[in-house]
Amino acid sequence: YLMATQRCCCTCSYGEDDFNRADSTDVGVKWEEHVGDWEISSGMLTIDEVGVIRKISINPVDPSNQVVRAKIQNYQDDTRYRILAQMSEDGTDYYYAEWWYVDSSTMYFALGDSTGEIESIGPDAPPPEGTICELTVTGKNQFCMQDNSSRLTLCMAPKDGNYCGLASGTS
Repeated sequence: YLMATQRCCCTCSYGEDDFNRADSTDVGVKWEEHVGDWEISSGMLTIDEVGVIRKISINPVDPSNQVVRAKIQNYQDDTRYRILAQMSEDGTDYYYAEWWYVDSSTMYFALGDSTGEIESIGPDAPPPEGTICELTVTGKNQFCMQDNSSRLTLCMAPKDGNYCGLASGTS
């Protein structure tokens, strides 16, 4: 499940996808695969080939104000789950919030950009499967990640990208 909105007072862009549809290797018209392969299986987005990035084609009026939420289901050991914001159209430049599920008792949390990790914390217990995980970008260039606990907040220069997306894998 992915939901993306623009924090605003007047005109907002909004998009969401619960992926609850027939099994298919085509995940839908809102999505573009950049690396790897994802598919719809049993009404959920699943990873067929790791190291994957996708974007949902919403185009916020103001890309410096985005809220991207995803629900992580079916944790897999040693897998990194990322929510992406301010992503470039070609999918190569973005900010991310990452939940690195090591095992049932260990998870690391990080904020970074497409060139690498900027700040991380952990280890800590993973949030329960199905928790809504969120990456928020504000007009003050603050990037915040949270789930059932507040995790990290950073101030960074904004990127030019208007897209958001998901990534997963062990790399």
